[in-house]
Amino acid sequence: MADLPGALDRGDADVVGLAERWAKQQPAVRLRWIENWITERLRKGLSAPAAGHSPANPGLPREVRTRHIQSLYGLLDETRRAQAALSGSANVALLFERVLLGLAEALGQLRASRPR
Repeated sequence: MADLPGALDRGDADVVGLAERWAKQQPAVRLRWIENWITERLRKGLSAPAAGHSPANPGLPREVRTRHIQSLYGLLDETRRAQAALSGSANVALLFERVLLGLAEALGQLRASRPR
């Protein structure tokens, strides 16, 4: 699971297959892991220096960082909705697909906006 963000970022992850497997294997634990990963990214994003803060760590431009943080908050909301839906009759694989695709999209947006 630890390399999931990297696989999603590279486009190496089979989102549908992964969602189907995770729906059957401790879905609440897996959603909690995703929630914790997003929360950690938010913490780092909010405490990161703005672009140009130092030559050694240029950081992201403020507007890019703001969009990325907003995207992560939206993904965090989606993950929490999925967690709440687990207790009902929801299609768990579909819940995971939405969360994983949202995560892939957020990572793709960040990759596209990084300074080169």
